Amino acid sequence: MRTFVFLVLLFTTICSKAFSIEIENIIENIKANNPQLQEIREKLGIYKYKKEFETSLPDFNLDISINDIQLFYRPLDRNIEPMQSIGIGISRKIPYLEKLKTKGEIVYKELSTEKINLIKTQQEVLEKAYLSIYKIWLIQRKLDLINHYKDVAKSIISLSNVSYSVGKASQSDILNAQVYYTFLKKKENTLKKALEKEKIKIYSLAGRKIKIGNVSIKEEKKKKLKEYISKIKNSPEYLFMSQKIKTQKERERLAKLSFYPDFKVFIKYFYRKSFNDYVSAGVSFPLTFLNKDRYLSKISLEKKKTTVYEKKLKTVEEKLKEDIQTNYQTIEETEENLKILRLMKEQIIETYRAILSEFKVGKRNMVDVLSVLKQLLYTEEQILDETYKKYASIIKIKADVGELR
Repeated sequence: MRTFVFLVLLFTTICSKAFSIEIENIIENIKANNPQLQEIREKLGIYKYKKEFETSLPDFNLDISINDIQLFYRPLDRNIEPMQSIGIGISRKIPYLEKLKTKGEIVYKELSTEKINLIKTQQEVLEKAYLSIYKIWLIQRKLDLINHYKDVAKSIISLSNVSYSVGKASQSDILNAQVYYTFLKKKENTLKKALEKEKIKIYSLAGRKIKIGNVSIKEEKKKKLKEYISKIKNSPEYLFMSQKIKTQKERERLAKLSFYPDFKVFIKYFYRKSFNDYVSAGVSFPLTFLNKDRYLSKISLEKKKTTVYEKKLKTVEEKLKEDIQTNYQTIEETEENLKILRLMKEQIIETYRAILSEFKVGKRNMVDVLSVLKQLLYTEEQILDETYKKYASIIKIKADVGELR
C-alpha cells in the first residue's frame, strides 16, 4: 500500500495543473495606486494652467516718474525748476500674435506627450507587475512540487525501514533517504524567502501592502512574429518619441517667429503745477534685423534638437524590433526545450520504475533511487522554469507593443 501511495504521489505532477487566472485585482490595484502613475496623472493637470499662462498677454506695467530734477542742489524745490513734472502711466508688451498661438500649440503637444508618457509608463509598470506575478506563480508551483517530493521522501524513508527490517536494505539507505528529505527542506526554505522578495516588489508597485494568495495564470499564446513587428509604430515608446518630435518642431517654428518683433505700447500723463499738464503716448519695438545672427543661431539650435529626436526615433524603432525578435527567439527556444524536457521526464519515470523494482529485490541501493528522484525533480523544475521564461518573453513583447492590460 505504501508503495502504491509513493507511486501516486510521484506521478502527480504540478505541471498538469489547469491554467486559470485571478490576478485582475492585483493589476487594477497597481494601476490605481502606483506612485509613478499617480505622479504623472497629477502632472497632467498642470498643463491647463500652463496653456492659460503661455497664451495670455503680459501684465501691464505702471510707470511713475519725476522729470527735471536738480541733481545737486535742492532737487525737489519747484521754485528753482518750475517746469518740473510728475508723470504716471501704463505700458504693455503686445507679442506678435502668431507667437502666442504657437506657444499654445507647444503646450497642447506637451500635454499629448505627457499622456503618451502615462501610457508608456503604465506598460513599464505592468510589465514589472506581470513578471513578478508570474515569478510568484513559478515559486508557488515549485513549493507545491517540493511538498509532493517531501511526501515522497517520507514514503522512501518508510520503505527503507521496511526493507532494512527484512535485510534487503542497509542502514545507510535509511540515512540517505533522511538526507534527501533535509535537502528538500533547504530548497523549500530558499523558495519561501524568494517568494517574500517577489511579494515586496508587488507591494512597491502597488504603493502599499496588498493581499496576494495562491496565484494561477492563464496560458499565454504567442502570435506570429510579423504581427508583432507590424505593431512597433503603435508602441507607446515609439509614439512618445514621435510626439516629442512634433513638440520640438513647434519650438523650431517659434524660433523662426523670433524675427517678428514684439511691440510695447505706452501712455503717460504728466502733471505740472505752474504749467499745462500733458499726455505722452508711443510705441517701441526691437530692431531684430540688426542682430540677425542671434536669431539664426536660435533657429539652428532648435533644428539640431529636432534632428537629434528624429535619430532617437529610429534608434527606438530598431531597438524595439531587436527586443521583439530576441524575445520571440526565446519563446521558440523554450517551446523546443519543453518538448525535450517532457520526453526526458517520461524516460526518467521509466528508469525510476526499473530501479525501484531492482531496489525491492536488493539489486539496487537507495543512492540509485534518490539519484533518479533528483533527476526527476530537476526536470520538473526545468519544465516550470522554461514555462515561466516563455510567458515572460511574451509579456515583454506585449509591453513593447503596448498590449498589456
